[in-house]
Amino acid sequence: MDRNRLHYQFHLSQVFANIPDIGEILDQRVEELGRREFLRQWVDKGAEDDSWILEVIFENLDPVFMRIISIFHQFRETIRAADLLARPSPIGYEEIEPGVRRPSPPLCSCGWGGGPHHVHIIAFVYSIGDPWTPAFPPKRIKTGVFYLKLGNDLVGGLKRHRRSSLKKKSKTIQAVAVPVSSSTLDSPEYRKQLSQSYGFTQIGEPLPDNITLRDITETLPKKVFEIDDVKAWRSILTSVTSYALGIFMISKSPWYLLPLAWAWTGTAVTGFFVIGHDCAHKSFSRNKLVEDIVGTLAFMPLIYPYEPWRFKHDQHHAKTNMLLEDTAWHPVWREEFESKTFLRKALVLGYGPFRPWMSIGHWLSYHFNLKKFRPNELKRVKISLACVFAFMAIGWPLIVYNTGLLGWFKFWLMPWLGYHFWMSTFTMVHHTAPHIPFKRSDKWNAAQAQLNGTVHCDYPRWIEILCHDINVHVPHHISPRIPSYNLQAATRSLRENWGKQYMNEAKWNWRLMKTIMTKCHVYNEEQNYIGFDEIVPEESQPITFLKKRMPDNA
Repeated sequence: MDRNRLHYQFHLSQVFANIPDIGEILDQRVEELGRREFLRQWVDKGAEDDSWILEVIFENLDPVFMRIISIFHQFRETIRAADLLARPSPIGYEEIEPGVRRPSPPLCSCGWGGGPHHVHIIAFVYSIGDPWTPAFPPKRIKTGVFYLKLGNDLVGGLKRHRRSSLKKKSKTIQAVAVPVSSSTLDSPEYRKQLSQSYGFTQIGEPLPDNITLRDITETLPKKVFEIDDVKAWRSILTSVTSYALGIFMISKSPWYLLPLAWAWTGTAVTGFFVIGHDCAHKSFSRNKLVEDIVGTLAFMPLIYPYEPWRFKHDQHHAKTNMLLEDTAWHPVWREEFESKTFLRKALVLGYGPFRPWMSIGHWLSYHFNLKKFRPNELKRVKISLACVFAFMAIGWPLIVYNTGLLGWFKFWLMPWLGYHFWMSTFTMVHHTAPHIPFKRSDKWNAAQAQLNGTVHCDYPRWIEILCHDINVHVPHHISPRIPSYNLQAATRSLRENWGKQYMNEAKWNWRLMKTIMTKCHVYNEEQNYIGFDEIVPEESQPITFLKKRMPDNA
């Protein structure tokens, strides 16, 4: 028998009958390379047909294509049983740049043949024991003509040839891809799958283009915009009391309980930031001078200049998730990432394992450079900078004088790092997810960015209390004038009017953090993000480490 002419044939009814016939997710696991797989059930099939499907395929492909994947798995077992592809060699090499080549990704080819209702699998090549994994899984499958390189030693356990010989001996055949419809966020089933995969409880469908931010704002009750002086000053009392308790805990705790004391104190001091945040948005007091004074004082222990932050933060609200104009964190530009080795390594660390503290870099780069501000802003910026430097010049020496350098480390630095953990975590969870795009200004829509592009995330209640509900973030982006103590009521209203369809919601969990830290890296217009490890896997060991070691609990 000529093995090179062997075709695996199946009737099209196997693909298109009873679509969709995808059952439930039965289990999940993390394989040795750190990639998550789902055990997928197929309706009306027995347990022996359950398939392990890589997350990267599971997230991007629709029911029809997933059905084809199931058939491919059956085909793999047929090939394995026949021992036709015991050790398949690479099927070819593609040229990246002159003189540099890499193995072509595993491919399959399908062609019409044997009648109008049959499909022939001409070749299906992957490593035995691994599911089929495309290097860059497509978000949409198009009908058309594609080309597949086949090495002469495709079948059989032959030794690998050198790259040069493979290139010379390879030949190109033509194949036609089966037309498959694309999965989009319009599909409830697809959004449910993404929610489970990313660690969300709900992913909203895209907001229609004709809905404006005013339409959403007008559905909110007027009382959520009302300033209550008692509640405002009570929030200050809460933060001062919890911070004082934290300092007391640090002073009395044995060394092995200090991390708990630092965690509490860092969370408590984050409440100071939220108070200043309300002042900057004119939602703390009806007296604007009071807001400026309280905001400046609240930011001083954090070494955060109030006015520089306010100017840049206002721009963040006006241009949320706008690719160039938003002053919060952007995806990394690929050109920037590939420009310098040192910068590339720094970005891999910063957007990977150190991402929960990346707000420190943002703080340094945005708020102390006078060139970043307009002339009419400079006077207020300089006053805020003077206040911050005064705290450093007076407060730090007093801490060192009374407690020593170790006391400065214990009582100021560690709580400050705890604050930046929450600052970074809140910021990235609010606006970063694989399905949330950053858009160029000509394609940007304010209502979509604020409602669809902002995430509501629930945290343990003690964190929400100490941080004054800063995590209740969607209504804050619909209208920054809503005081923090009214955000819960505003969220209930948004859920009633918009939440069942359009809001993104999550409960803080490991899978959510893992998704952001290992996937949301480099900007891509079609996919939103590309992971560092897809571009330079040899330099992305920190990302690979996170994929392997971070828990995957949702």
